Amino acid sequence: MADRSSSPASSRMLPSSCRSFRALILYSFLTNGGSEIYKDVRRNSLDEAIKLCLAGGLNGIVSEVKAIFKNPSMIHQIKESNLGLLTYGQLNNVPEAVYMQHLMGGEGVIVDLVQEITEVVREFISLIRRKVGR
Repeated sequence: MADRSSSPASSRMLPSSCRSFRALILYSFLTNGGSEIYKDVRRNSLDEAIKLCLAGGLNGIVSEVKAIFKNPSMIHQIKESNLGLLTYGQLNNVPEAVYMQHLMGGEGVIVDLVQEITEVVREFISLIRRKVGR
């Protein structure tokens, strides 16, 4: 049985009763962005993830963080497509990697070390604000 949480077809498998709630619920496509190779090409690149989201009416992409660091220009392309971007992966447990994504325009991260990462990123942002006089 296929894992529906990361299946490209899952966006089209929603019951009609759920579709009416699309305005209230955000749907995102989970991709490794090419970090691993799958038979289904839609899971192999951020370009394909953008195409799938636009065609399926999804709100955003949840990508393995390595794919974003390998191709940082994709953040701009994702935003230009009016899609949200979250990342996941082991690198998101490294405060500097999370902060770098913030600087690059990423909108959120999925982490294992929630309290630790939140505190460190808050400190990074506070330091920057003090330096620019906010």
